[in-house]
Amino acid sequence: MSGPTARIARLCGAASLGLTFAALSLAGCGNGNGSADCGQPFREPLNPNSLQHIIDPSSVKFDTDPPTSGPHLFTPPARGVVDRELLPAEQVSVLETGDVLVQYRDGADATAVQALRQTGLTVAPNSTLKKRVVATAWTYKLECSTVDATALQKFITAHKGQPANAGG
Repeated sequence: MSGPTARIARLCGAASLGLTFAALSLAGCGNGNGSADCGQPFREPLNPNSLQHIIDPSSVKFDTDPPTSGPHLFTPPARGVVDRELLPAEQVSVLETGDVLVQYRDGADATAVQALRQTGLTVAPNSTLKKRVVATAWTYKLECSTVDATALQKFITAHKGQPANAGG
């Protein structure tokens, strides 16, 4: 083949190859752990100061935001649906007990996130999140661009009830 017919055949072959690659890439998005709205859950390194109980939460700096381990308050954590933003040390206190913390940036998401309400889950607003919704557990994090109830529930089920002393 030569001329226009050969060029059309090459273009069709390239288009077919491109569509096949795109289909395989999209199929990989739904591999069971992530979703189109949430990335893959990931593990963060254990903060070396995680054994510290503190009194003044404003005196502590954290390596990650929101944190998944680190110094935390000596007092019992907030639980259930909380209507205020939690300081990072308060967030870590929630995680240390084995609860999962789901935080949302946009007040419009409050109802959808609160619908996940269950024992072992704390829900709170957080206006500084880089993603719209972030779920954290001891050393684990899931970041979402929307409220993906299925992905969030999967994360909650996988990590709820695993306190800091469970090998984190």
